[in-house]
Amino acid sequence: MTTSVLLTVLLATFALSIGSIAWAVMSSRERQSVVRRALGVQEPTLSAIRPLTRTPMHRVADWLAARVPATLGGDTVSVSRLEQAGYTSANAASLFGLVRVASVVLGSGLALVFAPSNDVLLYLVAIIVGVAVGVLAPMTLLNGRVAARQTEIRRG
Repeated sequence: MTTSVLLTVLLATFALSIGSIAWAVMSSRERQSVVRRALGVQEPTLSAIRPLTRTPMHRVADWLAARVPATLGGDTVSVSRLEQAGYTSANAASLFGLVRVASVVLGSGLALVFAPSNDVLLYLVAIIVGVAVGVLAPMTLLNGRVAARQTEIRRG
């Protein structure tokens, strides 16, 4: 296999793993938040609800959520915008920031792999476009999710 194919597979695997970790962290945090609100408690406590079986993926997601700074996504998007999209967990902004960083890395990585290296100008343009797509894609997807959710709510 060529190096570019291997690098593409590696980048795709990286993007898939970041996405699955972010999804696992957000779903776990949202579930815990719902249980805490239903019980009327602030801190996690023992409850009558049987805890979910913890898989290795959950442990990785918890480890990652504990190490993601709370301010990572706070300045990139408002919490109310994430709530409009349906992401109500306490660390949704930091996870969104993590997804934005991962998408920039993925976008620029794909541009590095697929850009023709024999033309320097085209190579630089491809890298700039890859970074721009990586920066804009999460916000575009978030705005689409907000619009779809608002339409769903209007229809009842």
